[in-house]
Amino acid sequence: MRSALMTKLAVLAVATALTGCIKSKQYWTIYPDGSGKVEIENTLMGMMAQMAKMGGQMGPDAGEAQDPYQMIKESVKGKVYWSDFEAKDGPNGEYVLKGTAYFENINDVSTGDDEDSKLVWKKNDDGSFSLVMQNDEATEGLPGMPGMGEGGEPSSPEEKAQQEQMKAMMMGMLAGFEVKIAFTGPGEVTDMKGFQTKDGRTVAFTLTEDDVKALMNKEKTPPKQLSATFAAPGEGLAAEFEAFKKALAEAKAKAQKEDAGEGKGGDSDHGKKENDEDSGSENGGSQQF
Repeated sequence: MRSALMTKLAVLAVATALTGCIKSKQYWTIYPDGSGKVEIENTLMGMMAQMAKMGGQMGPDAGEAQDPYQMIKESVKGKVYWSDFEAKDGPNGEYVLKGTAYFENINDVSTGDDEDSKLVWKKNDDGSFSLVMQNDEATEGLPGMPGMGEGGEPSSPEEKAQQEQMKAMMMGMLAGFEVKIAFTGPGEVTDMKGFQTKDGRTVAFTLTEDDVKALMNKEKTPPKQLSATFAAPGEGLAAEFEAFKKALAEAKAKAQKEDAGEGKGGDSDHGKKENDEDSGSENGGSQQF
């Protein structure tokens, strides 16, 4: 099994370097029953920011607006309920998009279109909890890495030259690129593999422009697997969990209403933040971006 979540980190650099750069954050919170949420923030820069703004206003057809949050929605799929969308301009021409996906079972959530892109969450016999995701193909698609030619290598001098040209072009256009993924579990982190940092209940992995360059130059390799073990929750989680369940129920009810056709037009002003009054402390456990 491989996880498209980490595969996308590297491939995202390829896709964005030619049109501008991106800073992306995904903060996952998972509770003992497997329910939780993922808060996503994408900061688009350069031409990518301008293209996103134009697409949101103009759409593919005259007079038809395109959903500016499609990029966020495509990054997390499955049985999720979206809420708290926000789009705003940054101080230096950036375009910042936010959204939160609530879920009842993380094992029903994926970060891609196939079964291999699901995260694996389970409760252990000792009361602890385990999170596992494979990272076998995290560098596929990067110039200089497997996947760029037949059998993973350029099959001709022309292809090798083209690959080197693409790599050189990307090297100069990755300024500011950064992707961070963090997972917060029910209890303290007791063990981790592949992740770079841990702090209390949270583990995190960050891919920067320097990391991408080192991967393309084959100066480093990514971990084959990312995993973490979280201790059983303490009493202090109860209030946070109750607040989360309220926010989950609200997001689910809103999504079901829209699916039934009763909420059409409710998300028309995507440039404004939804639930301004409800997106604060009631949501419980919110990460600060």
